[in-house]
Amino acid sequence: MPKPGHGGTAEGKKVKIILIDDDREFLEMLSHSIERSGFSCQAVSDSRQAVEKISAEFFDIVVTDMFMPGLFGLQIIDMIRESSPRSSIIVVTGSKEGNLEQCALEHGADVFLKKPLSLFSFLDTLSRLDTTSENR
Repeated sequence: MPKPGHGGTAEGKKVKIILIDDDREFLEMLSHSIERSGFSCQAVSDSRQAVEKISAEFFDIVVTDMFMPGLFGLQIIDMIRESSPRSSIIVVTGSKEGNLEQCALEHGADVFLKKPLSLFSFLDTLSRLDTTSENR
């Protein structure tokens, strides 16, 4: 059974995470690492399909890229905040745009990370959000 802060809630349920990124190789690598850390993870490469999934079922943490075909990251954040306000949102991007972080946080993202990711730091961020999402 997962421990709180390590992919599980105090009730012993796995924390549900959805990854949204059009880079399938990145999705596969990251979802594998997340699952090995004790979280439940779904990886989706289509932004519109991801929003439909989030509207239909609750995810504790949403990890999304900013630039993908279909929907722009800020649109995704707005839709998540509307349909699932208790979900924590992590934005991950390789973009160098200067005000992107500020815009993402203003739209409701909880964390903004730049690629390439430090896997250790990313998993630590998930664990920290895992404990705060229980208090939302």
